[in-house]
Amino acid sequence: IGVSFPAASAIVEELEKADILKVVKEQSKTKRNGRIPVLVSFNLDYGLIGVIDVSSQNLKVALYDLSNKIVLKRGIPGKEFITKDDFEKLAEILKDMLKSKEAKGRKLLWIGISSPGMINKYTGDYALAYRIKDYDKINPQTYFYNLFGVETRLYNDIKSAAMAEQAYGVIHSGVQNAIFVHLGSSCGLSLLLNGSQYVGSNGYSGEISVYNHIDKESSSCLNNRFYSLHRIYKNTIDFKKEQGRACKNEIGYIDYNLLTTWIKEKDPDLNHFVDESAKMNALALIGYADLLDVDLIVLEG
Repeated sequence: IGVSFPAASAIVEELEKADILKVVKEQSKTKRNGRIPVLVSFNLDYGLIGVIDVSSQNLKVALYDLSNKIVLKRGIPGKEFITKDDFEKLAEILKDMLKSKEAKGRKLLWIGISSPGMINKYTGDYALAYRIKDYDKINPQTYFYNLFGVETRLYNDIKSAAMAEQAYGVIHSGVQNAIFVHLGSSCGLSLLLNGSQYVGSNGYSGEISVYNHIDKESSSCLNNRFYSLHRIYKNTIDFKKEQGRACKNEIGYIDYNLLTTWIKEKDPDLNHFVDESAKMNALALIGYADLLDVDLIVLEG
């Protein structure tokens, strides 16, 4: 790794004093010349990593140890939209978890937060986040850093999912260029280019689906945005109203009970927009794949 033996010894000694590493000096069983090998291992009891995930309707908090195993997991279920109060509740849950017997008194080393929205990679500010109420007045990265005093990073949820696929999933080490797409109630995209995740100048890459057309001309230009479940749902409701068929749902977000009923009944209006979404999403993916010349497309959601 380009580090001299004296430098490596000094670094190991420093980490040993900080209790980050455990060092076991093993005497050779046979007489030998040269230096005695030194075995080094991480002290897995050194501390814990806090992870907060607000990407789905079930908000989650987890503590991981340094072997990447979950020590404890809790959360808040059923949140369509996320408020400042929710982040405060998540912080209280994390505090309680650190006091639990499972934490064994280990200190918190770092916090990672996965969230939907366009997130400035330098500041952690939201440029846009539909599910975060008053997103322009909330910065979870700064809030948790000030509260816990440890390094905190706020990540876009789709980019986090793509990194997980690259580390543990279908994007294996031989893949240099890939598109990772989430198709759900909302849509998102992450790009793997030349073996590294591309985030853009400010961290906003992959957010094409947030833009809406304002007239007929712009609608024809935005044919590379993805067709979300929310769009399928809204178009189905609007079409039923246009046809004079009463629709009991007037809320702005998805009524999953109603959607499930339509699926079970094989509702023809819903099926029409599902088919339309498949065609439009396929065309968008073909456009991205041709533009970037990728090895792999991963769909999830």
